[in-house]
Amino acid sequence: MGRYLEQLFAGKRIESLQREVAELRKELDEARLAVATLSEASERSRLREQARIDAATYDAFFPLFRDLTPILARLLADSRGHDHLEQPVDQLLETLQFHGLETTGTLGAEVPFDPNLHDAPRDAGLTAGESVVVRARGLGFKGARLRKIGVSRQG
Repeated sequence: MGRYLEQLFAGKRIESLQREVAELRKELDEARLAVATLSEASERSRLREQARIDAATYDAFFPLFRDLTPILARLLADSRGHDHLEQPVDQLLETLQFHGLETTGTLGAEVPFDPNLHDAPRDAGLTAGESVVVRARGLGFKGARLRKIGVSRQG
């Protein structure tokens, strides 16, 4: 009879432990679901905040870059060929690019003229597709064009 009681109690203990394991698994699944839900909510919140920061940055910097465009264009043009100016101007450009300034065009490159992208002297009489040389880089800010790429006829 002692052996029978031991098996009976062992069987009941196993059943009890199995129920406990099932309950713990259920709690773990619920905790995982809660963590996943919080992670998704956190990511949505982070994306909203990043969008807000991006918009505020654009609103703050766009007028500044727009107002600086003529000065930057002149600085870029005047620094060419002057070793003592090239390094500080390059450092300034790197800093401004970090904050969203975009430069387009490679000085000296031969490209087909595109009146939507290029600015040429009014009396140049250029037609779309005609080969031109880039004389000045274009400037932009986060996709907004501030200054077209300066070009001229070859020669």
